[in-house]
Amino acid sequence: MSLTGRGGEYANVSLRRPAVVVAPAFPDNGRVTACGHHLVDGQLVTESPPGADEERPPTHDSLPALFAASDHPVERIGVQTVARGEAAVRESFESSCSTDGPVVVTCDAVTDRHLTTLAAAADDFSGRCLSVGSGGLARHIAVPGTSSGTRFTADESRTVVGVSGSVAPETLEQVGAVSEELRQHLCLETAVTDPTAAGGDLSSRGSGVVDRRGGVHLHGADARSDVDRAMTAGERAGVDGPTVRRRVTNALAAGAAEVVRSGRVSNLVLAGGSTARAVLDELDATALRMAGEAVAPGIPLSTVEGGVADGVTAVTKAGGFGAEQAIIKSLARLGLPDER
Repeated sequence: MSLTGRGGEYANVSLRRPAVVVAPAFPDNGRVTACGHHLVDGQLVTESPPGADEERPPTHDSLPALFAASDHPVERIGVQTVARGEAAVRESFESSCSTDGPVVVTCDAVTDRHLTTLAAAADDFSGRCLSVGSGGLARHIAVPGTSSGTRFTADESRTVVGVSGSVAPETLEQVGAVSEELRQHLCLETAVTDPTAAGGDLSSRGSGVVDRRGGVHLHGADARSDVDRAMTAGERAGVDGPTVRRRVTNALAAGAAEVVRSGRVSNLVLAGGSTARAVLDELDATALRMAGEAVAPGIPLSTVEGGVADGVTAVTKAGGFGAEQAIIKSLARLGLPDER
């Protein structure tokens, strides 16, 4: 989850159970929550690099403040309680759920052990609460229908289409690590003025790479200068910044979806939350079913449900984290090695 000011809206949609347990911490990636505040690498999230996100910057450091707009009461379980263990957290959950109507419970966590404790306590309330968080919490929650110790198997006979729309420094570095032979760059100037034409052009070039290599990685940017280039094109065309970003995302998603649909539907690697949603919407997907396995912490494998890509394997990655080889490893996990 991201702290983008829509917490109340999410809670109102999600609260069909007595409680929503919110724990966005991901210590392995430098994200922790203490005293109700979310930090990235020791900085408040709004003052950290993710806080400078141009499209969806976090609006709150405080989880209770983020969810204050909810129609439901907000409770907080502090790190002191979490550190005392599962029984203490379970008691706090029980106390929070004793109120009339649904409740939002925000949780501190500064270590992976804290997330283990929260997940175990929430499991005791199975059916009564909905857990909301990042890959940090997800790795400790059992996925229904999966067997412990059984490796998830992707259908590697399918082609692979990777799509990166995030301009976070981490994703730009990861895109740059992919060999040029596998990459196709969206024409940004065309995307700003004619997204349909830009998507068609990207699809044509991307399909050619798939035919030659068995997969392709499509991207809107591989350097910060691409952002400046798109914005300059927008200024010339009289298009404002939000519209530029939307058109680039739509062109990238439309082109990617066309490549995925051609021939046998491809497996997917999607980097950036807005990009992932746009591509899946283009494919008429209705959900991602988690496989209970990840390429790396915070980069989960899942199965697409609904639409033309129903049943294919997807790897999803947030724009703002992951090692330099994250995209290369994700493509390889689905059967597309980056052979230089």
